[in-house]
Amino acid sequence: MSDHLDPLKVARIVDRFRDQHLRGEPDWKPLESALPAAWCGGFMWMTRITQGETVIELYKHGITRRYLNLDHQGGAWCYHHEENVYRPEPLDSAIEAVFQDIELCGADRSTVYDTAYLSARNRRLRNQGWEVIM
Repeated sequence: MSDHLDPLKVARIVDRFRDQHLRGEPDWKPLESALPAAWCGGFMWMTRITQGETVIELYKHGITRRYLNLDHQGGAWCYHHEENVYRPEPLDSAIEAVFQDIELCGADRSTVYDTAYLSARNRRLRNQGWEVIM
């Protein structure tokens, strides 16, 4: 028996624990208020943070891997790494940023991030000679 741990197995265990114990329940209302319903299927709810009195829901787009951070009053927020703080940003700019270059991924704003999309993406990558690790 090997003494080292499989990093992928450890990552999955950590993700499962985090999902079950640390994040809370998703709140989709801010996303559904900010976007047309047809555009919401590409997002995953990641977590929520509180900054002062403001609760911000963090949504990650599965295809572009970019975040759309929204409060419950319809405001958008951008994370600034240098200062470890979220700052307000125009909603239109935040939406454009999250969907930037989505067409390069073989998708559009209405593409759902699901197993069908992932299978097609992985097939395209393999056809281009990339190794896909699941």
